[in-house]
Amino acid sequence: MRLTLLDGFDLRTDNGARLALTSKKARALLAFLACPPGKVHGRERLASLLWSDRPDAQARASLRQAVAAIRRVLPDLVTEPRPGETDSLTIDPTALSVDVIEFESADPEDEAAADRAIDLYAGEFLGDLIVGEAEFDNWVSLERQRLHGRAVTIMARRLAALTDSRDSRREAMVAQRLLTIDPLNEAAARAMMRLAARQGRYGAALQTYRQIRDLLRQELAVAPEPETQALVQQIEAGRRQGPTPSTTSFGEADHSDARVPPNPVGPSLRQLSILAVSVHGDAQMAGMEDLHRARAEISDMTDRLAASAGGCCLRGSGATMVVLFGARQASDTDAGRALRMAVDLKSAAERAAIPVAPSIAIAGGLALVAIGDGGESVTGIPMDDALRLAMRAAPGEILITGAVRRDTRLNLRAEPAGREVWRVLELVYADAADDRHFVGRRSELRQWDAILADCLESGTGMTLLLSGEAGIGKSRLAQEFGRLARLRGFATHAASIYDFGIGTGRDAMRLLLRSLLGLPPDARRRLRLAAADAAMPNGTVARAGLHDLLNLPLPRDTG
Repeated sequence: MRLTLLDGFDLRTDNGARLALTSKKARALLAFLACPPGKVHGRERLASLLWSDRPDAQARASLRQAVAAIRRVLPDLVTEPRPGETDSLTIDPTALSVDVIEFESADPEDEAAADRAIDLYAGEFLGDLIVGEAEFDNWVSLERQRLHGRAVTIMARRLAALTDSRDSRREAMVAQRLLTIDPLNEAAARAMMRLAARQGRYGAALQTYRQIRDLLRQELAVAPEPETQALVQQIEAGRRQGPTPSTTSFGEADHSDARVPPNPVGPSLRQLSILAVSVHGDAQMAGMEDLHRARAEISDMTDRLAASAGGCCLRGSGATMVVLFGARQASDTDAGRALRMAVDLKSAAERAAIPVAPSIAIAGGLALVAIGDGGESVTGIPMDDALRLAMRAAPGEILITGAVRRDTRLNLRAEPAGREVWRVLELVYADAADDRHFVGRRSELRQWDAILADCLESGTGMTLLLSGEAGIGKSRLAQEFGRLARLRGFATHAASIYDFGIGTGRDAMRLLLRSLLGLPPDARRRLRLAAADAAMPNGTVARAGLHDLLNLPLPRDTG
């Protein structure tokens, strides 16, 4: 049996089948007995630990019920240490493996053991399991602090060892994990900054610096370490200099992979959003011919939509197709474009009445990408997650990882579908107001307020160009501009244009027109034709242009 206590409570058989313990107190009891298994605990101690508010007799009765609940799932797990010794309980250490015990026994000086320990530390001890008993909850809190401190120590040592190595992929993963559990760790932040700068992603490197600088100021009222400030100066100098044939070390040894060109040939670490599409319906229910037809049609749809969205198509194994966003040119819109494509693909399959709907998944994170004449190849956790979730998703379902949900800037309705997995329910295309509190940008907001007042007074419009590097908050500022305009009575409409993909040049105009006419982006032909009839009479040249923008056939009475 396998008990996982890091990042929650998960009990499984040796073949991976999940065992359900519905009682929270029973889960708490098993966790306490398992840390470590084999340790003997008195029944009186266990009863007071979890039922302190009850009289002794009731507390011991509740303990018996919790033990019985565990034994219904695992009959021989919780036992008396010796026959007849009924006042104590223990767990047979040979019957249960526990991730916490393996994590604690790992030698941090051994490279393989340290990597194993880092992989084991998936999150906080017991996750959000709180039973409302002061003594037990205090034990959980102390264990969390102790295990968290050990995880930080192991990751920091491993990261220091990786800094002078050529294993950029592992270095990035360890740095990312360390920064997740210890957001104030400057060594991890510096590693992420160096890795981003080596790829020419200076905006991302500087964004990491700004985040750690602001956190240090808010939480500790201190400035970043001199080493961090020196590194950011190097990165800013590299950004001004631009790509050169030579390499820039960014505070570490000069390696041959220190700079990755925009279109690398050799393997490089990239921040990706990976969309996987699987057609794995029941062949007996759908019929083999329908299943093959569905796969062919969905493959064609995937190719067309990926080209329009700026994704790179790969072919997975069997019935799975893969689209990469960010493989050749990283963008802060990668997750959003992947999500829009997923929703568009699902809608297109529904409109075409394909007999087996696609199962779609999106995962995001750092992966190793190699680009050659034959296309792209990808290895890493995001690829594994995307393929796994695509096979898990039901036909017509879209599953995304927590990283994708956090990275996308789209208005999204989703529900939990597992640990760090979300089921997409709806993508809201409307230009809804962002519910985050907007801070700063007072000068720009004053300028915008003056522009709105001038437009209202003169009755004329104005063109405004908002430019800047990726990641500095242009999209959020534009959203705030829209909110302020609506408060003054303006109607707002938005469309996005990207500098990648091979879609038609007027896609933004088409989206804006549909927004003006009250049409959703995937409106069917009948709705588009009705909107055109309501907007403009037939028989005019302008009507022909309207049909073109709405992807409608030209009117017959137009020359």
